[in-house]
Amino acid sequence: MNNANDIPTAALEAFKESLSLQAKVITHADPGYEESIVRWADNAIKPAGLVVQVASAQDVSETIKFAVARHIPLVVKCGGHSTNGHSSTDGGIVIDLHQLRNVAVDAERKLIVSGGGALWRDVDAAAAEKGLATVGGTVNHTGVGGLTLGGGYGFLSGQYGLAIDNFVEAEIVLADGSIHTIDENRMPDLFWAIRGAGNKFGCVTKVRLLAGRAVFTYKAHDIPDKVWGGMLIYPPNQLDALVEASEELMQKSHPKSACLLGIAQHQCAEPHVRSSTVHITMPTIHKHPPTHHFQPIIIAAPFYQGPESEAQAVFSGFLSLPCVVSTVQMRPYSDMNGLSNDAAPFGGRKMSTDANVRHMRPATFREAFNSFVQFTDPAIEGSVPGASKSVILVLLVPTAAIEARPKDSTAFAFRDPLIDVAVMSVWNDPKDDAKISEWARSLQKIFMKDGNPNRMYYNHSDGSEDSAKEVGSNYERLRELKAKYDSHDVFRSL
Repeated sequence: MNNANDIPTAALEAFKESLSLQAKVITHADPGYEESIVRWADNAIKPAGLVVQVASAQDVSETIKFAVARHIPLVVKCGGHSTNGHSSTDGGIVIDLHQLRNVAVDAERKLIVSGGGALWRDVDAAAAEKGLATVGGTVNHTGVGGLTLGGGYGFLSGQYGLAIDNFVEAEIVLADGSIHTIDENRMPDLFWAIRGAGNKFGCVTKVRLLAGRAVFTYKAHDIPDKVWGGMLIYPPNQLDALVEASEELMQKSHPKSACLLGIAQHQCAEPHVRSSTVHITMPTIHKHPPTHHFQPIIIAAPFYQGPESEAQAVFSGFLSLPCVVSTVQMRPYSDMNGLSNDAAPFGGRKMSTDANVRHMRPATFREAFNSFVQFTDPAIEGSVPGASKSVILVLLVPTAAIEARPKDSTAFAFRDPLIDVAVMSVWNDPKDDAKISEWARSLQKIFMKDGNPNRMYYNHSDGSEDSAKEVGSNYERLRELKAKYDSHDVFRSL
């Protein structure tokens, strides 16, 4: 493959002339270049040869044709939120979709049309103005495109399934530069493939979603003025009880409920008794910690789409336990999708490792917790600098709506009752990359003892896994479609 830095000046100028006036082409010598290659994870940053900030599907088409003709690697960037570097390239061309952030809401038809470069906060805000919402990410500065094409769990999944289940139409630019609007009736095989297999088939520039009661075109759903939710923070001696409460919540399987359960380190004002086990009593968490001492905490972010009285009954197992911080209240749905933002800031080296469990078992989480504390507390010998910002996240979502669709209805094959677990490792120094990877894999093995090691959620994969684990039983069909629509791997290989 060739390097975009070697494009002759005349050819580059001709390419610029082929684009719309609103498009912008940035080289390494231009102002704004460093900002244009920033990603959520520092280790995902690569020195692109060109960054093309497109303003239309036609701009995308011209960029793809230019890159293919010159045999230059090509990637697509929406929110830049992955840790695996799939939206970055060393010397290649980045198609940056951030100008395609327009969101239109059709309240009568309950549809949301979103540009391929929109963030979930753009969609949430526009839909909320019409009293609507769709299934989206639980961190609202992630991109619409990446999360949706990989499947897309959210707080509303218990009622409405995955983001791809509410995704009804897409505008996509293929490897030959052709632009298509696809859905269940137009190029249905391609529409099937992009729902769950990620960005391996083309550049999605617009989507339409169903909104409940979003080019990406999504179904939308009606949403009350306010939902119930917030943050509950517990000391680690409540771990076993919280895991048991989580299992009870999953057994209740109330479709209007969801919960994020997290293990994290908290910066606090006073040193405390440190131990690699959970059988300790922790001091009160200080609201404004001024120093660098750390203590492990358990965080729950419960969600309920309904009145507070119903929510309290559904989450009684959580609310009956002593916590040190509680922010649960009735609040706008769009606020819920921003509550986890502080746990997912830009910067630092990051690695996302996926796991899953069949049941919430205290022994499993106790073993994972002990490993987490040992590795992330700066006061413990052998910990990795910066690892105190790491988190373990468990998404507790009733799966009936997800399982209701046949496994072969989309490229997302894992319509099962398993519970997804994400290990988000954070650290500072590249010299610790291998050590971090080894630790994350060890945590993955702890969880997988009660899970399915051949099942990997695409959006939480670090990119090193076999593609067959990301798409399961749909792998062979996807290979055939890859050969049909992108035989030369212009986009990510399968």
